[in-house]
Amino acid sequence: MRASGRIRPCEPSDRPAVLDLYRRVWGEGFAEFMDHCWEWKYDRHPLSEPGRSPGLALEMGGRIEGFLGLMPVRLKIGERLVPATYAVDMMVAPEARGSSGLRLARTYLKQESLPLGGPGPVYQKLWSRIGRRPDPLVTTMHRVRRKFGLEGGALRIAGTLSELPSRLTAGRRPRHRMDDEVRVEASPLVGMDSWLPGALASHANIAHRDQAYLQWRFTDCPYGSHRVYLARNAHGLRGYLVLREDLRTLARVVEVMASREDEDAFVALLQAALRRARELGRQGVETLRPLAGGLARALQRLGFFPSLRKQPVIQIIADNHDPSLEEALFGDQTAWCFTLGDSDFDMRADET
Repeated sequence: MRASGRIRPCEPSDRPAVLDLYRRVWGEGFAEFMDHCWEWKYDRHPLSEPGRSPGLALEMGGRIEGFLGLMPVRLKIGERLVPATYAVDMMVAPEARGSSGLRLARTYLKQESLPLGGPGPVYQKLWSRIGRRPDPLVTTMHRVRRKFGLEGGALRIAGTLSELPSRLTAGRRPRHRMDDEVRVEASPLVGMDSWLPGALASHANIAHRDQAYLQWRFTDCPYGSHRVYLARNAHGLRGYLVLREDLRTLARVVEVMASREDEDAFVALLQAALRRARELGRQGVETLRPLAGGLARALQRLGFFPSLRKQPVIQIIADNHDPSLEEALFGDQTAWCFTLGDSDFDMRADET
């Protein structure tokens, strides 16, 4: 079948047809899973407005043959909050493929909010073929894991030896007073609005979140089992970590948040995740590592190493069509920090 038809905003009444497309492209099991998650993902998102379209539909001969899901997000870029949209769940029926994916992507790029492409090589190829920007890459997040046993121990030793010269030149870490000691405990993820603004302000570029977003993303999430840890000292909250516990092999740090350079808080939270993974009988812990900052250093200190899977990195791409955004800040890969909790990145149960 030659690709044709029209691309239009998806309507609430299109849900059965889109779910049928999920069924044809991904199978019955995934279609049932998406039916279970649909309202949470598209209708109850805290940034969704009443009547907001969940995405773009490719209609051919009165039938939906393509779909591109859209999830809103606000990016803190420097001192500004910028509306953006993640492209998720892109699919085209086998008989309608050809230029249909490119047409969906081009239509998506025409929106007013800053368009973000999620993880995976498909978006990289689409952006390259569209040619909207010569270099659409915003940043690269490395998939890393810390496994227990011989493999993890050997790689942890190798990582420690590789960073030994920098440790020797850096000198000893400063001693902290007793009231600076970081303590971690499992706790509900509540009352975050008074702490989050200061933590987010320490990051140059990051996806904005507040209590309403955290409630929706983790507490109300219809899939997975999440456990929350809070890090505190005598002066108050230092950070939080969300651990997904229901995966068979590795526990997954979906999100860990602290001030950008608060390496001690990141270390304490990650150590709690490692202890919990051992209690659960998992083989280790996996997460994403940014290119710089306290979290990157904490992961290195604790022996996390790059994943050996086919896609060891997640590349976040964007089309910056806002001339008022500072290109130097927007294009600085080391200034960005994304987590699996920023979007629906964590929906898949596959492990690194």
